[in-house]
Amino acid sequence: GSQKIETITKNEFDKILESVDNSDSHLKLGGKGEVKVMYRKYLKDGFKLFLFTGARREEVVDLRWSDIYHSGETYFFMINNKKVERNNNISGEFYKYMPINSDLFELLIELGYNDKKTSNDFILCPDRYESTLTIMNTLSKSFTFYKNKAGIQKDVSLKNLRKTYLSWVNQVMG
Repeated sequence: GSQKIETITKNEFDKILESVDNSDSHLKLGGKGEVKVMYRKYLKDGFKLFLFTGARREEVVDLRWSDIYHSGETYFFMINNKKVERNNNISGEFYKYMPINSDLFELLIELGYNDKKTSNDFILCPDRYESTLTIMNTLSKSFTFYKNKAGIQKDVSLKNLRKTYLSWVNQVMG
């Protein structure tokens, strides 16, 4: 469709990150006064990985240090293109290359690149006790929860970060 894709500003993104740190993270669910805690220690890193890679949820959650390659000064992720593989019912044949720009590289260094670059650990939440699917869903729901806590009225969700980063880059590059 040709509907306008909402993006968020850098200021709005920063407000969402701040709200992860500063908001009450309890969500009251309908029904018997049940309360859910929305906070996870990996949220902010996860949101930034989404923003800086422009990748799909499953791709971000499954990124491993061993997916990083470089050719000269150019660093990139090389991952299986799961969507294409699913559509064609084959695996291990289609790859997707995601460039690692300076924003992303800085984040990777913060997350332990220098120590972990040779490991096969997951980048996000390496000591995971939840499935890929659970982490994906937690990231989506928590993004919306903290966006609302930050007072952002726009109808944006985690998947909008795919488009947001590209539009920021386009603005900077003119």
